[in-house]
Amino acid sequence: MSDPRIPIADAVQRALIEMGAPDAEVRLERPRDRTHGDWATSVALTLAKPLKRPPRQIAEELDDRGVALNISVSRHLFSIVCTCLAADFEAILGLLAEIVTVPSPEESEVELRKSEVATLLRQDADSPAVRAMEALMSSLYGATHPYGRPIKGDAASVEHLTRDRLLRLHAKDFSPERTSQIGRAHV
Repeated sequence: MSDPRIPIADAVQRALIEMGAPDAEVRLERPRDRTHGDWATSVALTLAKPLKRPPRQIAEELDDRGVALNISVSRHLFSIVCTCLAADFEAILGLLAEIVTVPSPEESEVELRKSEVATLLRQDADSPAVRAMEALMSSLYGATHPYGRPIKGDAASVEHLTRDRLLRLHAKDFSPERTSQIGRAHV
């Protein structure tokens, strides 16, 4: 799989050229706080002085031009929604196709996500609303039906997930005949 940072860095670089900073170096790294996304850059801080603008203003302008990726999962749907500029469309679409068709999760990422889901499961156990909804779904559909099981699984199922198991599940469930693509452009 090619480096996923390349199309993102290219999109940021194009925005920087338009902002008057063609020589700025774009370095992408993993943010310490995972709620801040998968990739981050400190280019706004680096350019504040030469551009004579506050870092937040630079960051907002880059964000306005940047790529937004949202992945969501429900009981019956896995969706990936991506927003990008028309100039970046081909590169970003290629990246998304590669991500969906050739997954390459790192073992450390799998372990991090398992830890996050374990925390979410403990939070769900403390939530009367979540417990009531899960009990209702189990009563309506039965405990063995996919809709009758907890959407995030349980502690045992999460603990048994491995990188190899996820790749096998992906190969089984993300085949072209089971996938729909919907595109929308606003130019």
